[in-house]
Amino acid sequence: MKRLLIGNSIKTTLNESLKSDAELASELGVARDTIYRWRTGSTKVIRRKNLMRLAQVFNQKLKFNNNGMVEFIIQNPVNPSSETKEKLGEADLKSIIQTMQKQIDYLLEENIRLKSKIGEKPEKKS
Repeated sequence: MKRLLIGNSIKTTLNESLKSDAELASELGVARDTIYRWRTGSTKVIRRKNLMRLAQVFNQKLKFNNNGMVEFIIQNPVNPSSETKEKLGEADLKSIIQTMQKQIDYLLEENIRLKSKIGEKPEKKS
């Protein structure tokens, strides 16, 4: 599995979480020590499958930077009016597309893995 660099927004979210390391570990299916190492920065990498689960637990979207760093995208709970919405620049759109493509690639890989587990013939990725 490909490993990605943990960004500051992910460490911050872990540090500000009301959930204990043990609770998060149980939800994600990893060891408690793994959560501790992510939170404290003693390890700088995270597996893609764990990253996806972590984003799901915290209801966050992911941003994959070109340098291999992954960050949570800050969610704005308030829906701004059309007059206050910022326009996305070309770089923002490219980043969103890149993030979505990486998520699609991960889901396709996971689909193939799960199908092979249950004995189905996996479809080849195009």
